Amino acid sequence: MWICSLLLLVNCKKPEETVPVSGSISISRNLIYLDSRQGSSDTFRIIAEGDWELSYPAAYKDFVFSPNKGRGNTLVTITAQKSNPDNDGIAFPFNANSGNNYAVSKVMQDAFMRDFGSLIIGTPGVDQIAQSIQTSDGGFLHVGSSSGVGSEIRQNAGKADVLLIKTDNKGAVSWAKTFGGTEDDLGYSCIETNNAFFITGESSSNNVGFEGNKGLTDLLLLKTDKSGNMIWQKKFGGSNTESGKKIRLSANNSIMVLGNSRSHDGDLPKNPNLSPRSTFRGNWLIQFDHDGKIMNQTNGLSSVETEVFDFHFVTPISVVMAGYTTAERGFSNPVLHKDFFARHLSLDTNYLDSWGMAQDGYQDEIAYACIATPDGGTITVGHSNGIIGDVGAAVPASGPQAYIIKFNAKGIVQWRREWGKYGAENIFGIQSAGPGRYILCGATSSFLNYSGGGKPNLDGYILEINEFGMVQWEESFGGNGDDIVTSVIPLGNNEYLLSGRTNSTKIQNTSKPSSGDDAWIVKLKR
Repeated sequence: MWICSLLLLVNCKKPEETVPVSGSISISRNLIYLDSRQGSSDTFRIIAEGDWELSYPAAYKDFVFSPNKGRGNTLVTITAQKSNPDNDGIAFPFNANSGNNYAVSKVMQDAFMRDFGSLIIGTPGVDQIAQSIQTSDGGFLHVGSSSGVGSEIRQNAGKADVLLIKTDNKGAVSWAKTFGGTEDDLGYSCIETNNAFFITGESSSNNVGFEGNKGLTDLLLLKTDKSGNMIWQKKFGGSNTESGKKIRLSANNSIMVLGNSRSHDGDLPKNPNLSPRSTFRGNWLIQFDHDGKIMNQTNGLSSVETEVFDFHFVTPISVVMAGYTTAERGFSNPVLHKDFFARHLSLDTNYLDSWGMAQDGYQDEIAYACIATPDGGTITVGHSNGIIGDVGAAVPASGPQAYIIKFNAKGIVQWRREWGKYGAENIFGIQSAGPGRYILCGATSSFLNYSGGGKPNLDGYILEINEFGMVQWEESFGGNGDDIVTSVIPLGNNEYLLSGRTNSTKIQNTSKPSSGDDAWIVKLKR
């Protein structure tokens, strides 16, 4: 009795038979992966001593092997003749036969991610979306920046202006507004309250309605009505550089802004442990009322460079942050580099249970987003630009690798995951999609991490992980240029709204080709 596994590469023969003249045969890969689109293809190699022929179930006639028979070692391409419109993936085994010897491998085609349409909004300048939120009317608000004038974005005060776009639930633009002076003014994050929108970012201007500059750049807090008309803008900072990276509404309805600061003066709380001449950057967490008055703040300046990009409430009086910090840990790289960083901060007067954890490697590791988990911990996501020092075997990367760490409530690492091989995998956002499910977004230049030759440009990237960090499915999408997703909103019913920027001139289901770096909004259904 003999058995051939459908999942392992094996050379099988009945022990009572002699080996035929055709000789042994094997397949170079045990899993051949295709994405969901028509024309998706992958390659593998037949390794054989003699003649061989491929066979597979007749039900899968829409997959073509070329060549499907031959002699000796041969490179074979499999191509999907149709897209896979179903929510379930396709999987089937195939055989490579050489006389009485054969090897078995498996083909998998992912489920189709339907593109409901890409909305491109842009100017001859640089236009991009940093974050999108769903609004109470069922539409969406998008915040970013714009440095030009176009058909939808009709005003520009200087270099880059804060960009605010309102779309309805079908993707139609209700309005697009810009705010700023003659220098750079950037929007990074937004929230909705009962009667207003609040935006945070950074501002270098000091004119054209954007007066009040404190230093080189200031943390910006901007309030508009529901039609995008500015009610007021306020700036906070000292004589150096400050920025606001993320804004959220607290349990008591106050406004919390997390940003970064290099200053020791102005609006910043004094830190007696540091020299006023220090220029290291640290995190700055501020609580505002709805009139933009500071209610409370903490300054995380330290003796090493630290920058944060995202935060979430773990409890009503504690937050977790994600970013990077710099340290020299005795590794082979002698210069300071960026370490993957998470910090838990209790907001009570004693700062109980606060912690900060850096995960160090040989090059830059940056956490761009985080989310609180039901057990009081956090999942922190980002990417690494080199070898991960703490993961185990040091494997060189060919580009940025996706990197995810789960911390428990005490800051102890419970698990970590990394992937990426053929190109770059960049992760910029994470959102909950239900119990034990998380949706991540970013950009990739690999072909779903399975193809041996990824295209040089970046594609938008979306994937789902479970509560243990294991990838459940992934999809890339885009055009002939760089397409980057910085924000994702799970809408239910396997639908997702994603946004970022694109410079592709050819992209499917789009409103128009890009004119450079343009704001990009796309709705997908799996």
